[in-house]
Amino acid sequence: MQLAFFTRIKETCSAKSNRSFISWLINEISFFNDATSFLSDSISFFTEAISDFKEFTSFLTIPSEGSIEINSIYKYSVSESSIILNLII
Repeated sequence: MQLAFFTRIKETCSAKSNRSFISWLINEISFFNDATSFLSDSISFFTEAISDFKEFTSFLTIPSEGSIEINSIYKYSVSESSIILNLII
């Protein structure tokens, strides 16, 4: 819609310098719209990823040493500074 509006303005201008300026302006506005759309999508993606991570870790309490089983599928072995995830078969 915005692009159509600026295209009509561009068509009504008769001077060559005005047309080139309006072409440049349309390109800049289009680039800005694309950039803000990309930024919005990126923020949504990271917000969703953080939410999923918080949901996953909300029920998980890992002891300082020993091991813990979750749903009898994954076993987390914890030692001093490393966490090892083993699939229980």
